[in-house]
Amino acid sequence: MAAQSGGSATIDTTKAHSGTHSLKVVSTGGFSNHVFYGVNSLSALGSGADIYGRYWANFQIAFNQDHTTHMMMTDPVAQTLRMGGQFGVLDWNRASDDSIMPDGSPTSNAGSIAIGANTWYCIEFHLSRTTGQIATWVNGTAIASLTTPQTRWGSSYIPNPSNWGLGWESYGSDPNTVWFDDIALGTSRLGC
Repeated sequence: MAAQSGGSATIDTTKAHSGTHSLKVVSTGGFSNHVFYGVNSLSALGSGADIYGRYWANFQIAFNQDHTTHMMMTDPVAQTLRMGGQFGVLDWNRASDDSIMPDGSPTSNAGSIAIGANTWYCIEFHLSRTTGQIATWVNGTAIASLTTPQTRWGSSYIPNPSNWGLGWESYGSDPNTVWFDDIALGTSRLGC
């Protein structure tokens, strides 16, 4: 998967979580200046298998109140799941109806995590392709408001994504540079 319309995705040697290289994504901001890089097919994980992902991310600019995406998965019925930020915290978003998790209330936002600038974060997720449940960990700790019960987005919605990518997309005018490292997908939890 390589989607790009106004930024760049390159291998970089100036910043890395481990080793000497990372994926550097630069976006000048705005919806039309998105950049994503990843895999076009998740078939290697097996049909219907749970999806676990892990990556380290370092954002040059801290999350603010605006809506952004840095990880996305699309299933065949165009139900794109996106992880990013809104209201200053890490969140999940379903593109079809713009539903977010947490729901944007002060109480549920407090159960997420604020993402600061120039800090490495280990972000892990689990998506069940049987129940539709999502779980999220940051730096090895489960994030309560980013974990769904089976019915969070309705029992009829069970995502079956066909691709996966990392990058940056802003639905306002938020530019950012993001470094990604130690990226992995699998069918069981990978850990930090």
